[in-house]
Amino acid sequence: MSSPRPAADHASVAVTVGLADVVALLDRYAAADAQLSVEIDHLTSGAINRVSQATVTRLTRLLTDSLLPGVRARAELAALPPSLLRTGIAHWARARLSQPDGHGTATGATGERP
Repeated sequence: MSSPRPAADHASVAVTVGLADVVALLDRYAAADAQLSVEIDHLTSGAINRVSQATVTRLTRLLTDSLLPGVRARAELAALPPSLLRTGIAHWARARLSQPDGHGTATGATGERP
C-alpha cells in the first residue's frame, strides 16, 4: 500500500487492501508502540546517561525504523472501511493470542530491543 486514502474513499480501499494487509498494518503499528514503550522504560530506568550519542543514535533509529512506519500504518488503518478494520483486528488478535507467550504480534515482532 502506498499512501493513506481519505476516510470517504472506503469503497476503493476495500478493493485494494486485503485482510493480510490489515493484519500487517496492525503488526507494524503494534510493534512501533511496543518499541517506543521499551525505549521509554530504558530512558527512565536511570541506568544510562540519557544525553549521549548512544541515546541519540537509538532514538534516531527508533524514529526511522519504527515510529514513522507506525504512524503511516495508523493513517492507513484510519482510512479503511470500518468493517474491514474490525475483521482485521479480530484476525490480528487471534494470531497474537496464538503466540506461545501471548505477547508477540501476528508476525512475531515483540518490541524487544536487539
